[in-house]
Amino acid sequence: MKPPPIKPGHALLERLLDNYPEDDLPLDLGACAIALPHRPSLRIETVQSELDRLASESVLKSSDPADFQATLDSVRRTLFEKHGFNGNEEDYYAPENSFLDAVLTTKKGIPITLSVIFIEVARRAGVPMFGMALPCHFVVGCFQGEKLRVFDPFHGGIERTVEESIELVHLLSGGSVTIGREHFRPTPPSTILTRMLMNLRGIYQSRNLADKLIPVLEQILILNPNESSLHGELALNLATRGDLSGAHDHLKTYIDMVGGLSKEEMSSEWVQRIRTKFSAYN
Repeated sequence: MKPPPIKPGHALLERLLDNYPEDDLPLDLGACAIALPHRPSLRIETVQSELDRLASESVLKSSDPADFQATLDSVRRTLFEKHGFNGNEEDYYAPENSFLDAVLTTKKGIPITLSVIFIEVARRAGVPMFGMALPCHFVVGCFQGEKLRVFDPFHGGIERTVEESIELVHLLSGGSVTIGREHFRPTPPSTILTRMLMNLRGIYQSRNLADKLIPVLEQILILNPNESSLHGELALNLATRGDLSGAHDHLKTYIDMVGGLSKEEMSSEWVQRIRTKFSAYN
């Protein structure tokens, strides 16, 4: 039997991990890898060309490309004033909000995808920026000297102080989340990509779309190979689609990683659901 074909996004993501340290993964290529299994017509060179074009516009608008503040201001004006990038509040949970090529076209997205665009355009324009994975929200930061500056791409690239950002998180969470200055650290690219995938995971789980959820789980595992519970989740979704061989392999991997199923796990809903799926094909 031939092995299943490697999905294009999976091959790209694995190649990036082979060629770059996890803290230095290129976000534009990583975001394309996430989108590829769901958008096979995506052309990476088209995405990169659009990011290049936006950066070129920003540099041309700057009075002095070597001036950090002028270039930063120009990037923000280009993205959020001229091109109107903003949060998609009307259809926040649309999967397209997580796909870089779609957001570059519609100019609408969720905080993390808009942040990736801001980071990548700014990098091309010569301004080093980084993502910050705040609870309930994602923002972009940079250091100007020793001062941390915080920008919110979902709300038109507005600049907020750390204190104002903390207040926003409290508002978004209804006060249920504890946040402090320790959350305002640069988030590694691999963690950003994982968070993008976790957003998609939640969307496809809520819609019971196993066929779309499976490649998401597979990519999360590529980035986080030691997450044993993901093997169990993959086993369940593969069994749901009738792929009993794949389901068996992932369930066995899960059992091997955790050293066997506990009594609680043996009686848990997800194990029982896998058993039900298996028995249905016997």
